Amino acid sequence: MDPWIKGIGSMAVVLFVFTGVGFPWAATARGGSHLLPHSLYRSLLHHGGEVYQSCPVTKIIVENNEAKGIVLGEEAAYSGRKVMATRAVISDLTPVPTFKWLVGEENLSPEVNMAVSMYDYEGQVLFTNYWVLDEPLQFKMNDWARKNLDPSFEKEMYMFNFGMEDPADFSRLMHCIARGELPDPPVVCGGCFCYTSIDPTQAPEGMHTVLTWADVPYNIRRWGDRKLNGPESWDDIKEEFGDRVEDLLAEYAPNIKTARVQRYIHTPLDNTRRNQSQLSGTWSGGPCWIHQFYHNRPFPGCGAPRTPIKNLYITEVTWARATYLIQGYNTAVAVAEDLGIRNQPWWNVRALEPYIRWCERNGRKWRLKA
Repeated sequence: MDPWIKGIGSMAVVLFVFTGVGFPWAATARGGSHLLPHSLYRSLLHHGGEVYQSCPVTKIIVENNEAKGIVLGEEAAYSGRKVMATRAVISDLTPVPTFKWLVGEENLSPEVNMAVSMYDYEGQVLFTNYWVLDEPLQFKMNDWARKNLDPSFEKEMYMFNFGMEDPADFSRLMHCIARGELPDPPVVCGGCFCYTSIDPTQAPEGMHTVLTWADVPYNIRRWGDRKLNGPESWDDIKEEFGDRVEDLLAEYAPNIKTARVQRYIHTPLDNTRRNQSQLSGTWSGGPCWIHQFYHNRPFPGCGAPRTPIKNLYITEVTWARATYLIQGYNTAVAVAEDLGIRNQPWWNVRALEPYIRWCERNGRKWRLKA
């Protein structure tokens, strides 16, 4: 979130309100985040749904500005098959793949076509280091914290920030990203996560996991005195830049070097390769600039999760990533409302009620007005 973007500060307030004290509850799934889609998959099958695996979609069928179905790709298990929709088509892709690639420009108004063309994917891009350790990560500040804070914090605290000692570091980071330069030395303000501190099931017994996020540009042009050639350069420098991030972490937690069993690096280019919907290496479906956030998400007039195409809905546009599942829930609510089936006796929990119950269980009172 670039500090020079007008109105950007309000997003920090929103993030604090909805992820503040409840962040540990919302940030990781027991056993690992992969269990979430697996759980949804099993639930869908249990209730009579069908899942087509290895079936990429090449087209959304649109007739008279209404989504009618989809066409599977030639490389799909059911090559070229048309799957017609009885009620709605829901896309879990970002705006450009949804509208440009699948709907097609011929089915878009000039205004929508222009808005999608101007959608910005750059600005929130992460370089990720993953480690497997044979002992917990030990920060230098732990001794002080044990004496001056709750001694149990080491067993419950899993998220740390490091590497940003001065506001000038943040300014340097943002200017580097804007210029396509890798910060040298790196700046890691996104955090350091030790999920096994609160969920030992995410690693074999006696082992621990750590990951760090470093904000970087996707289209890298320079690193110090070295000239780079764009996103493809990530393959050439990823291990070296990963070493620089590890060295920075070692200044705060020296045993990252001695406890390390294995390290895996995930670059912004890897992110796009593994998920072609996440263009320009984005992790968030596109940055939260004020012109494409709040009611303007993903672009003014879209009305997501509804879209300008009748019976077409889009979920992959919200800032609420992590394990919130908010984007899918909001889309389900919109579809149910449009179909006139929202008011069900089993669907009576209001938004934020589970969060409020969590607060109450942890001694924090939050009265919800009727």
